[in-house]
Amino acid sequence: MGSESIVSIEAVAPLVFIIALLCTPPGMGGGTLFVPVLHIIGMLSARDAAATSQVLVASATLAKVLSSVYIQLHGNSSVESIINLPYAVLMLPPMVVGGLLGVYLYTWLPEIFQLVLYVFTAILASCMGFKKGIGLWKSETEGASSAGQLGVVPPPCVTEDTVLPSVTSRARSISLSLKYKKAILITTLLAVWIAVILSRLLLGSSSTPSIIGIPYCTGLYWALSVIVCIMLMAVPGLFVVAIKSAAMLKLAVKLSGAMLCIGFIAALVGQGGGSLITPLLLYMELNPQQAAATGSVVMLITSSSLALSFGLGGFLPAASDMWIAVLPFFGALLGDLLLSRLLLWSRRLSFLALLLAALAMTGAMVIFTTGIVNVISQYRRGESPLSFGTLC
Repeated sequence: MGSESIVSIEAVAPLVFIIALLCTPPGMGGGTLFVPVLHIIGMLSARDAAATSQVLVASATLAKVLSSVYIQLHGNSSVESIINLPYAVLMLPPMVVGGLLGVYLYTWLPEIFQLVLYVFTAILASCMGFKKGIGLWKSETEGASSAGQLGVVPPPCVTEDTVLPSVTSRARSISLSLKYKKAILITTLLAVWIAVILSRLLLGSSSTPSIIGIPYCTGLYWALSVIVCIMLMAVPGLFVVAIKSAAMLKLAVKLSGAMLCIGFIAALVGQGGGSLITPLLLYMELNPQQAAATGSVVMLITSSSLALSFGLGGFLPAASDMWIAVLPFFGALLGDLLLSRLLLWSRRLSFLALLLAALAMTGAMVIFTTGIVNVISQYRRGESPLSFGTLC
């Protein structure tokens, strides 16, 4: 780990808890807010703040995934009805590959390029979230009005088959046709996770040698890195071949392209990608509850893998400060509990989409503001924010 320590950690800790409480339940990892808190209040460098945020995102999304699984195991439907495993399998490999590319280019691309790329994408994703949320709100209002006119008493609790918007026919057919293959899908996700972690250990980084002695940034290193990326991208391809469905092929192409870009951008700015992933899944016609849970599975695996990559690169703060990584876990659990109570009371799942969109827009504005401050500081120090770094 790096030699930097988090300054004013007693002020950073409660903010980290609150960010996880607010951001994780609707499907955001919280990276867009973790980074400025760590950078401005914790006084970490921009790179160390981005790296540390990946650890915090992994902690928060772990709580979200465990909460989603618990709810489904104690509910009336299968785990897939909230965590859409086929979507996760299609999304994860390209997300990981995009994240690895982002890590490689992290020290090379100009900071101003990273800033503009993220803000533009986050605003677009936020607008998509608002559009979906408003549409859901209108349909929920119309449904409640129709039920009232017919004298129908609303059901006593929120369930998948009542007030919650159901999965679209496309997502439902995919889930049902693969129900018996749930174990294979889970195994595939775990295999990708393990493969990424092992590849980081085997290849090493600029500050941590390979455990098998591969020199960093040599031809062999880059050749093996390309092989790893090709193997990962082959996973959704094999999945499509196994299903033999034209609709699945079209879905895989869309998700692969989008997740490559999202993984790349998320790695550059040090976030889990939830502010981009969850609006994408809403656009792909999953309901907000499914989008948040499915996106959290992908974020958990990618953020933990990226945290390892950054850790091997020496970008994490002193080990004595990393106890704050447990705070997002408990903050996310509490937030999920409170949001569940809100949904039961309001019977409006559109709250999830609208909350996500609002947080994504807030995060974009925070990143934009702090980014402009950093650019101005660079100019004052005589540095150019347009200058390129080095890959090695």
